[in-house]
Amino acid sequence: MSNSVNSGEGPEGRFYDLFRLHYDAGSGKPEGVGSLYTGWTQDTFLNAMAKAGGAPSDETLTNWLKRRNIPLPATRDAFLKVFFPKPGDIAARNALNEAWEAAWYKRRVEPRKRSEPAAASTPPPAEWRPVPGPQFEGLVEFDLEDPVPSNEGPGWHLLPAILRFGEASRPWNGGMVRLSLLKAYLSVLETSFQVAAGRLIGGGALPHDNFKRETGYSEILGPKTDGRLRDWVLEDPQPIAVVRPVNDSGPPLAAQVAAWPVEVDVAVSREGVASSSVDEATRQAVLKALVLQDREQDGLGRVVLARRQMERKPVP
Repeated sequence: MSNSVNSGEGPEGRFYDLFRLHYDAGSGKPEGVGSLYTGWTQDTFLNAMAKAGGAPSDETLTNWLKRRNIPLPATRDAFLKVFFPKPGDIAARNALNEAWEAAWYKRRVEPRKRSEPAAASTPPPAEWRPVPGPQFEGLVEFDLEDPVPSNEGPGWHLLPAILRFGEASRPWNGGMVRLSLLKAYLSVLETSFQVAAGRLIGGGALPHDNFKRETGYSEILGPKTDGRLRDWVLEDPQPIAVVRPVNDSGPPLAAQVAAWPVEVDVAVSREGVASSSVDEATRQAVLKALVLQDREQDGLGRVVLARRQMERKPVP
């Protein structure tokens, strides 16, 4: 799932072919909507996606049509509702969903190169399982993969992750608000696991252009579009830290992405009208209702936008 244009071969090409077929054919388009065109237009499709609960940005839709960036799971659910609103659409719906799954999970089964090799004499890695955690759909996609033994020494593990930012669209007062991030921060929670000294991404031991290590966390520097975090930060799983357990009975290994509320950008759009910034009173109301409500804050007062956890499977 790179940013380069996909030529049409393989699982990704199959998905893009089917998505474009339904987009151009106007699959699921209600009568009277964009009646001058057989297919969907950018405005009519984005409006339908918003009503389905998963509107992407104009830029994201353009990337899909140019065969770039497989949609996130939340937007997959929305475009399936848009294209296939009737019970009789089940066969076509399943075909597109299967194509998306094959493209999306392709990276999960392909071998990946690690930036730091495991020590040759270490035993096979322990088996791990993910533990559910919060994630702000559309705004951030963050996922951990199984930790692997590190050459730091006995008990130390590399913690691989993927990370991607987007734009979240939500209904608001008859229109749509679009949320994006100006800055964000990555941290590993040191509850039952310890981070090796200097072994957090963006530091000297795990350098990365998209991160700057600070005390206790790493600032996420990019990539950015118009000053906002966009697209893949870590497309292939890469180590974000070197960790080891210090309390076998403690909580799972956890990492999270957070941001201060002031770093959440808010814009509003209505049908046929481009996104525009909002006044401060509206901005605060949107943040309170859509960002702050029911979300945790970390010890520095930042809103936790995504948390992913891994725990060891019990030994039989």
